[in-house]
Amino acid sequence: MPFPNFEGKHDAQSVFTPEDLLAGVEETLPPALVVCYQDAFFREVVETYTDGNTISDVGMGDIYRVNDDVAVMGNFGIGGPATAGLVEEKSELGVEAFCILGGAGCLDPSITPDQPVVATRAIRDEGASYHYQPPEAPAEPSPALVDSLNSELGAAGHQVVTGSTWTTDAFFRETVPEVEHYTEQGVLTVEMEAATLFSVAEYVGVDAAAVFAIGDYVTADDRTVPEASLGLLPELFEPVVGTLSASVR
Repeated sequence: MPFPNFEGKHDAQSVFTPEDLLAGVEETLPPALVVCYQDAFFREVVETYTDGNTISDVGMGDIYRVNDDVAVMGNFGIGGPATAGLVEEKSELGVEAFCILGGAGCLDPSITPDQPVVATRAIRDEGASYHYQPPEAPAEPSPALVDSLNSELGAAGHQVVTGSTWTTDAFFRETVPEVEHYTEQGVLTVEMEAATLFSVAEYVGVDAAAVFAIGDYVTADDRTVPEASLGLLPELFEPVVGTLSASVR
């Protein structure tokens, strides 16, 4: 059975759009948005880098201004459907560049918890992206944004690793054969959102990227959580914000 089920969907008009949802709304957002999925990290960012006042009463999630160019968003859920909705909605409110900054499972044990991973491609093993792009379309971030993130993170003293990520909806169904296969293929991480972000961003015409800190190690034998799980995230925030600020000016 093809997916999505209805042939020709990608050329068809939507019944309900972000423009319909936001009709009459005059609010605008900063042109770049850092997207956070880990609640504790999001709270830390809000306390450290914002004045604690949300800047949007519209739609999903809580959004705080970091500077004139960049805001940070959290408390909107996880996974592909939530990510697709936020990209459509927030791009309609003026966001031109989105960057995930969050945790991922690591398939490569040579990557250490102090190394950020910048995704260069996402394997589409979720559902939402297929409603935005044909099955054969790649899910890739914006090349210029990836290059800038690599440079900025490197300049901040981080040993950046780049490569593919596996995006799946079903974190309790990451099976042994799949893990073995993607590990053999050199895929670095597994998570729930990157493929959707990249595909929807391409659809609406905005930039997107994803930066991950290691939350756990996933192998065919077991899953282990390092002592420094996700501890790198706070160190990555300022370089990511600097990259986004430069990208939208």
